[in-house]
Amino acid sequence: MSRARNAVIVLIAAVIAYALEVAQRDPFTLTGEVNAGLPPFKPPNFYITDGNVTIGPSKMLSQLGSGLAVVPLIGILESIVIAKAFARKNRYKIDPTQELLALGLANILGSFVSAYPVTGSFSRTAVNSQSGVKTPAGGILTGVLALLALSFLSAAFTYIPQATLAAIIICAVASMFEYEIVAKIWRTKKLDLVPLFVTFLACLGLGIEYGIMAGVGVSLIFLLYNMARPGLRVTDAGGSIAEHGEAPPPPDSTSDAANHNVAVDEKREGGVLVMRPEQSFYFPATQNIADAVIKQSRQNDIPNPVIFDCSHISGMDFTSVQALERITEDFKSISQPIVFINLSQELLDQLARARIKNFVHRSSTSEAMIAIHDASAANGGLESFTSDPLMEGPGVSKA
Repeated sequence: MSRARNAVIVLIAAVIAYALEVAQRDPFTLTGEVNAGLPPFKPPNFYITDGNVTIGPSKMLSQLGSGLAVVPLIGILESIVIAKAFARKNRYKIDPTQELLALGLANILGSFVSAYPVTGSFSRTAVNSQSGVKTPAGGILTGVLALLALSFLSAAFTYIPQATLAAIIICAVASMFEYEIVAKIWRTKKLDLVPLFVTFLACLGLGIEYGIMAGVGVSLIFLLYNMARPGLRVTDAGGSIAEHGEAPPPPDSTSDAANHNVAVDEKREGGVLVMRPEQSFYFPATQNIADAVIKQSRQNDIPNPVIFDCSHISGMDFTSVQALERITEDFKSISQPIVFINLSQELLDQLARARIKNFVHRSSTSEAMIAIHDASAANGGLESFTSDPLMEGPGVSKA
């Protein structure tokens, strides 16, 4: 009985509304007349006649404007968001590609029966979930019942109060409101509450479509900000010196270091520094990383030799290559050694094609240390770091 409660409520409300209608009382706003029968199956009409004017496809598309791209995008986002919400609640997995294909196929077939654009519906999905639907077979059953109702029971729809339908939807959606997640996010990472409340308030004030767009926009801003300020771990030959990124700067940090999310340790005195970006090295992060590497290697009177560990770098764009070129040129201008290690062969080939001057690569930290030592010994000190032995490396041709 609990599974059929929604249908029972609608039936009882319709009977009460009909009885009041017979008694000539109208306390409810009713659904009203629903046209009986099914629409004809025919190809979609690409021409509309308005009086003596025929509107073709180009005219219709121009009138849609940006909606031609925005409406499908919002439909896809809404469907995926709803699918993921119920997948998380009922502990099953979804395939976004399959959802996208199903959505596209449904809209293509729906155009042959003059259907509304097909997309996910949070309210209808919530009602289905509350009614006990567990598999996609529930959609087939719902479709069959809808076709039968349109064919034979359309007159009965007239007496269904709109308040009854609204109450069913509100009760179904209310069970999906996870209010306890706010406290969990607050304990985990308070900043994540910003996109949550932006999305929630925008959905209430502007509608679910604009709410989703607002949430995606805020999340994208946060993502780009984090990508632009990746962590940078700095060690020397004897162990850890400092960690840049999540760790806050100590009290003796310089203003330049703080601006680059860099924590400066007062124990840094001479020696070879090993710097390793903790995230990818793409466009948003290149400026920050390049500035941090240059500034952190020159905190002492004599600049530190640097080994730049690329073990966490899986790919580069053109801006990344330009940043590496800027670093090597800057270090070369003051005869300050810098050696790159742990680059994949694919990235080495990419950098070789870029023909970066004075770029030096070794396969490990120990090989880089040996190269720096040999170059220093051969040239009488690190101040005259311009020798050929360090200008060679596996996968990189001489410039």
